[in-house]
Amino acid sequence: MGGGADIAPYISGRGLVPNARVFAPRGGKLSFMTATKEDQRRERLRELDGLMARAGTAVTALALLVQGREARASAGDAPLEMAFAAADTGKPPLPAGLWVALRRGDTLMALDLLVGASDIEFVVGEREEMGSGYRLETVAETRALPDVDLLQAQLAAVLDLPPDVVTLLAAWGADDPRTATEVNALLDARFSAAGRAIAGESRPVGSGTLSMSVDELADVLQLAPEQAKVLATLARRAAMTITPSNDYPASSSQPSGGPMLDPSGPNAST
Repeated sequence: MGGGADIAPYISGRGLVPNARVFAPRGGKLSFMTATKEDQRRERLRELDGLMARAGTAVTALALLVQGREARASAGDAPLEMAFAAADTGKPPLPAGLWVALRRGDTLMALDLLVGASDIEFVVGEREEMGSGYRLETVAETRALPDVDLLQAQLAAVLDLPPDVVTLLAAWGADDPRTATEVNALLDARFSAAGRAIAGESRPVGSGTLSMSVDELADVLQLAPEQAKVLATLARRAAMTITPSNDYPASSSQPSGGPMLDPSGPNAST
């Protein structure tokens, strides 16, 4: 062991001088300086900065998911920030304002909200304080860390994505070209018109929604009074959906003498 750089790991690793820093002056003699609590605190603060930087990288990637979902919202969707706040992860949910911050790409605000809702503590250092009975007590100095894991779980729940996939996207960050590609593919498969059609969630091309009152529908179908009563009972108890049948191909002509269709009819929908 010819120099201080060679034996420093040996000394600290063997625990001969705890928290020691080894110096090798020009004369070749070794000197030791025990790290102070303030030195340790500065080191922990540097670690905290690194953790916050990684959290910021994750948040920028997760913001792409939120912005992509907003871009694929349809007229019938409930407010997405409310759906986010109501997502069940088994833990108290993060607030709707966090979705809004991500939607706007406000990383700093998103991190502030994550820190405010977090119960994860990072110990920066310790100090001695005079406690009860004039005794010195050790008090830990802590900082709250953003709960990125909870954000990932909540987004996975509201977007119907595998949690490990969301975790992977967060690790890549928004600057990784793979992230945007995967985000678009995942959201298109679930929320685009083509994706819904493939998943069987949309109706055949050309179909739509038609609302009529029970009386109007009974008149169009020329139902007997007893049949109209059955139809009225069904309309009161459940939403009605009429699907096409191969036995009765669609006709291009409208029934003659039928009433005008009222899209605001309250009792039945087809």
